[in-house]
Amino acid sequence: MESGAGSSPGGGGLAAALRQRLLVLRDLQPRDWLMPLSLVGGGVLVGIALIGFERGTIPGILFFGWIGLLVWRRVRHPLLRLMQGFSRQMKKVPEVRIVCVAGPRITVVADRAVAGTYVRVNAALDGMNAKIFFGDPFTVAVRDDLTAEEEKTLLRGGGVVYVREDPASLAAK
Repeated sequence: MESGAGSSPGGGGLAAALRQRLLVLRDLQPRDWLMPLSLVGGGVLVGIALIGFERGTIPGILFFGWIGLLVWRRVRHPLLRLMQGFSRQMKKVPEVRIVCVAGPRITVVADRAVAGTYVRVNAALDGMNAKIFFGDPFTVAVRDDLTAEEEKTLLRGGGVVYVREDPASLAAK
């Protein structure tokens, strides 16, 4: 046998290629395999529902249809749900006045950005980014130095998720 050439006990070709593919799968994160797995699971549920329809079991079809609707409702807009959760957390931070989103960038406007504000905003952002399976993670900019004109421009633009009502503006109404 020549130097550098060898044979593997499992053989070459297909077995080696399969082994290499399995090694790649081992290193995947959950967000990388969740969508293909859910598609396979959905296909199995559709197959079971079709078999139930063929055999005339309407309650079985209704049950799987109901489960499918619940799954679809949970999966259809995950980034929107995550952003709504983020804005609910920001409502609890008393310094936060405005939360705006432009793509994966979030702008949080605060009365005064103290260290505690940064900690709470970044903790909420980390929690939200940990739940993202597909797509780019969100980034955040905490600002407390906006002029009145910059604030009006920010509010006129799209993507405003939260605006705090000031007690002075509520009393004037």
